Amino acid sequence: MVFQKRRKIKTLDLQQYTVKMDLSNRPSMVKQMEMLNLTKQDLQYLKAFQPYVVDNVDHIVNRFYKVIGTEQQLVDIINHHSSVERLKVTLRQHIIEMCNGTIDEKFYQRRVKIAKVHVHIGLRTQWYICAFQDLSTSFIDLVEKNVEHPYDQFNTIRAVLKICNFEQQLVLEAFENTVEELKDTIEQEKESIEQQIVESSEALATISEETNNSFGLLSTQSEELKQLAKKSLDVSVRAEGQALEGREYLKNQSQHMHNIIYSLRDIYKLN
Repeated sequence: MVFQKRRKIKTLDLQQYTVKMDLSNRPSMVKQMEMLNLTKQDLQYLKAFQPYVVDNVDHIVNRFYKVIGTEQQLVDIINHHSSVERLKVTLRQHIIEMCNGTIDEKFYQRRVKIAKVHVHIGLRTQWYICAFQDLSTSFIDLVEKNVEHPYDQFNTIRAVLKICNFEQQLVLEAFENTVEELKDTIEQEKESIEQQIVESSEALATISEETNNSFGLLSTQSEELKQLAKKSLDVSVRAEGQALEGREYLKNQSQHMHNIIYSLRDIYKLN
């Protein structure tokens, strides 16, 4: 029997891959990377793996949206806000970027943007996690198929799992922050509306009080006018009575003067 000599597979030379890990202005993110033990060596493995991702990105993206298509609710959300073809372009860029060996502020901000889009379109976190799990599976299948050395294969899979975990942490944390910001905005608007209602109620109460005071004043003035009218009527009645009395008095006086004149005339005749 002739034994065939096995080809010796060399491990990857990671020194040729330059990577960047800088989130120094975000201590909480640094802490999360430390807890995941996400290192620059992991980024080097991801960068070495990136060419395989680029070559197979269309297959990964199509598989991703095939899974999405099994849930009609997700399809309805996508069709309402965008289209599968447009989202495929974005996902291609996103997947390739996950393996470019760089984690910095731009990397973080793009994940925040993704989270805000998810909140805006109403995508629930459970669907994001499920879809991302399928993406992780696609990566692992690709590693097993293309990375030959067992040591490199093991470390590449570990790096893939770490970056996927970190990716989900960033997006979900940003998702929660965005939701909290929306809640704060809604609460502020609610308080503003409540304050406007209170101010309007106080203004109405003031107007009501002023109206009641005005009605009270009008009622008082009306009563005074009634009393004044009554007095005027009494005065008018008295004046009319006095006028009648005066007229009768003058009539009597006129008759009396008339009698006197006739008496004087009779006396004059006698003389």
